[in-house]
Amino acid sequence: FFYYLFLVIIFFSCLGCFVGIIFNSWDSQSTFSSFFVAPINFLSGTFFSINYLPDNFKAILLYNPYYYVVSFFRNSFNDQFSFNFIQNIFILLFILITLMITSFVFFKGFKIIK
Repeated sequence: FFYYLFLVIIFFSCLGCFVGIIFNSWDSQSTFSSFFVAPINFLSGTFFSINYLPDNFKAILLYNPYYYVVSFFRNSFNDQFSFNFIQNIFILLFILITLMITSFVFFKGFKIIK
């Protein structure tokens, strides 16, 4: 439970720092949130199970790494939880890439007003 909670916290804090550094106006930050963050949340199975979707859409949604974080987080509450090592390596790799990109942009100081 706390492992996946920690991964979600790291992912969204990296995303928020990245957006805050790159975009310098509230309008562009809102646009990024509307066209990137909202679809990630809606298409990750947060509010519905993707098992009810047709196979074509399900195959597309399985490429969303946030889907695996949500499903493992949800399954950690009940007895259906099983730790899949390869999928967790995929999630950690995605989180580390996000963290490295955000750290690079942060330390580079991209578009920071002096």
